[in-house]
Order: sequence, then C-alpha cells, then structure tokens
Amino acid sequence: MKLTTFLVVIILSLLFSTAHADEGLLQADLGDCRLENGQDIKNCVVAYRVLGELKPDRSNIIVFSTWYGGSTSDLVKYGYIGPGKMADTDEYYVIAIDAFGNGISSSPSNSSSQPGKDFPQYNVRDMVHAQYRLLTEKLGIDHVFAVMGVSMGGIQTFEWMTTYPGFMDYAVPVEGTPWPTAYDLMLWTAWLDAVDTDAGDAESKRRAAMLLAALDGLTLWTPRYFNAMVEAQGFEEYMEGFSASLRGRYLLNRRSQTVAILNHDISRPFEDFESRAGHIIKAKTLVVVFKSDHMVNPGPSQELAKWIGAETLVLESDCGHMSPNQECVQAEVSAAIHTFLMGGEKP
Repeated sequence: MKLTTFLVVIILSLLFSTAHADEGLLQADLGDCRLENGQDIKNCVVAYRVLGELKPDRSNIIVFSTWYGGSTSDLVKYGYIGPGKMADTDEYYVIAIDAFGNGISSSPSNSSSQPGKDFPQYNVRDMVHAQYRLLTEKLGIDHVFAVMGVSMGGIQTFEWMTTYPGFMDYAVPVEGTPWPTAYDLMLWTAWLDAVDTDAGDAESKRRAAMLLAALDGLTLWTPRYFNAMVEAQGFEEYMEGFSASLRGRYLLNRRSQTVAILNHDISRPFEDFESRAGHIIKAKTLVVVFKSDHMVNPGPSQELAKWIGAETLVLESDCGHMSPNQECVQAEVSAAIHTFLMGGEKP
C-alpha cells in the first residue's frame, strides 16, 4: 500500500527540519569563532543536548553530529539516540551537537550581527573546530569514547578523525564521505545552483524550492522505493508539500551548508595522504555505507577504510540515502554499531 503525501512529508522532515525551541536544548556562547578563511562568526553560538548518564571516570562519552539541515532534536525524535539506539543512552553519555547552518547553532537565518548573506562562509573543519571548543572550553572534556554521525554528520566525523585524531577512541561515520566524488560534486553544485535562483521574491523562492525538491527526490531514495511512496497522480501534491518545507529562511541555511560540504576534503592538509592515512587517523573506525546511496557516494569511504584498516558495513537497501531511518534498516545499523563499540563482542 502506498504512503500518502502527508506521510512522505513527515519522513522528509528527517532531513529538512525547522528549528523549534525545546527544554532539552542547551547553548554555548563561544564569543567569536575564527574561521579558516580568516573571517569570524560574531557572537558564535553552538547548540547541543546531553542524554544518558556520565560514568564517574567520564569514559562513556559519545559525540553525535547532525546531518544536513537536521537538528539534535531530530536525532532523538527519529530514533538515532536513545535506549538501545544507534547511540545507546543505556550505555553512553551522548552529547549531540547542532552544526553551523542548521538554524539553531549560528546560521545565516538566526545571526543578529551578520544576518542572511552577511553571514561568513564556513567549512566542515570550522564546524568541528567550534564543536571542539564547546567540548574543551565549555564542558571541560579533553577526550571522548566515540564520535559518530549520519550523512553530513558522517562527513563531520571524518573531519574529526583527521583534525583531532587523538580526541576519540572510536569513530563511526555513517553514509558520510571523506571527500566528494565527481557525482557528489555534480549533485551538490546543482543544489547550489537551485538555491541561487532565489532572487528574494516569492515566485523565485518557490522555484528554488521546487528545484531542490526535485533533486532531493531523485537522490534520497531508489526509484523503486520512491514509486512505492508516491502515486503518479499525486505527484503534484507531493511536490507542493515537499517544496513548501524548503522555502523561506531555510534556503539561506541550506546554501551555507552546501558550500561547506562542496569544499570538504580531509586529505587536503596532508601530503601523500594515502600512504600516511593509517598513521594520521588514530581512532578505531567502523564505516557504514549503502550501495544504493545516490546522495553521498560510498566509494571514498570504502577506499579510506582500506587505507586505515577500518571495519566496514556495506548494506543493500531500497531506501537509498534514507536507509538509516527507522522504517528501513536502522535496527541493523544500530546492532552493528553496538557490537563494534563493545569491542566486537555480541551483546
């Protein structure tokens, strides 16, 4: 039985959420955040939440970064963090951190001193630098058990692995990438071009959102899964509902995160990275990818895994990039991560 358009829009909120205040959200004021391009994010704020119980020796801390357009609230709401989940709060003290550009941490949409197009362009390493400052300067943490994330959260995890290699014991990038392939660059550049059709008026904003919705629909799932969700006769209604969630301030934020991942490449600071990767990266690593992922190509993650001797989990799923969701193979991914973090012992 096919899902209704309403349910499809609910599923899409996994990637494209709107920020709402909640009592579990915490904020750290970092002053100015100096970026690698020499600019500063003024009055820099990093939002986060904590879940689970911290052991007296502080040996069970997991850092969980947010995905593209997503929030820490989404990570909890959709089952990525919680008892028995991917980040198991029965075992671990989870610090979930909102990335720059998601509308909750410092973003073009919420900056009072650098609003909109005046907001400086950051990169993925800048996201990680700010998260490191949160942990070390504000929370007094100098080492964690693990860093993990999904999609852009996986991209941030790869950045953590080379920028602060001794900071964590374990790393679990799920459907991230250490650097983009040509296919990734083609898609992400198309996202950027779509956003840039927004000229400020209502019609151009609508057009930009429709283009993004089409690109996302083509790459979030496999064709078979998408056709099982959306009836051909309901396609126009689906597009209107989906694109409506991508308008307004969201476009500004999406542009900034898109540019950040377009410029992402963990090998760039290093000479002869391929031969040195195993010495640069210290964390025990589990790389999780999906063969049918058309939004983040799994090739580079598998390649890096070979260079550093990392464990890999390669899964088939019609859900494509949405495979880690509860309605797809989240339970299988969570079980594999739990076993990995337990040192390979079955729970």
